[in-house]
Amino acid sequence: MLKIFFVFMVLFRSVSFAIDNPDLPDYVGQFNSRAKPFEQNIANRAGASAAEISGLYNAYYLFLDEELNKAYNDLLKKLPKTEQKKIKASQKSWIQFCNSESEFIVMHWTATRSGSSSALSVGVYKSEIIRQRIIHLLNYLKN
Repeated sequence: MLKIFFVFMVLFRSVSFAIDNPDLPDYVGQFNSRAKPFEQNIANRAGASAAEISGLYNAYYLFLDEELNKAYNDLLKKLPKTEQKKIKASQKSWIQFCNSESEFIVMHWTATRSGSSSALSVGVYKSEIIRQRIIHLLNYLKN
């Protein structure tokens, strides 16, 4: 059941219907390729202990943090000054949201409430928030 849940979350994330500039690289596709080994490693270890799952997600969070910073900085370099101010304000608000949401996720998905799936649930929900922001930034970068 947990493996099905994780596969569902991976397969049905980020559907975008915006029209992209076909002359630019597929930033999202490249990101997905870089993320796939982390996601596959987690999916392959779905029956692992909570500590092992947490460790796998910690590695994934480090990867996502690097990707987020790269996407944000690449976008900043591309935008005119007026838009840089807006994306900086947006990013600041997003970080506050992400921190608050992460605190809620950790409080909500406890071992008492969710049993042995709590570590997996925390990992899926927290990483998906970051993953979606990266994809948004990459889509902004492409347009």
